[in-house]
Amino acid sequence: MPYNTSEKRRQYQWKRNLRRRYQMTPEEYYILFEKQHGACWLCGYKPDSSHRGLHVDHNHKTGKVRGLLCRACNKDVIGAVEKIGLQKIIDYLY
Repeated sequence: MPYNTSEKRRQYQWKRNLRRRYQMTPEEYYILFEKQHGACWLCGYKPDSSHRGLHVDHNHKTGKVRGLLCRACNKDVIGAVEKIGLQKIIDYLY
């Protein structure tokens, strides 16, 4: 089935963002995707359709890619740890 114009545009933007934000090619993304068996590295969530459900997680200081995470783990878990600090979260929980 041929891509329609909007799908072509999404694919172009996705590839451009991978390259610009993470210095990553689509091939490198798919290698990581396969290595993680198509699932979020933290919670194991598997998106229904494609890679679009997994986000590239990276260290904001070094730019190093850590893995692929679902939106909730990327934003809520990693975001909270980076913002608040892991020790403070651990102290709160225990």
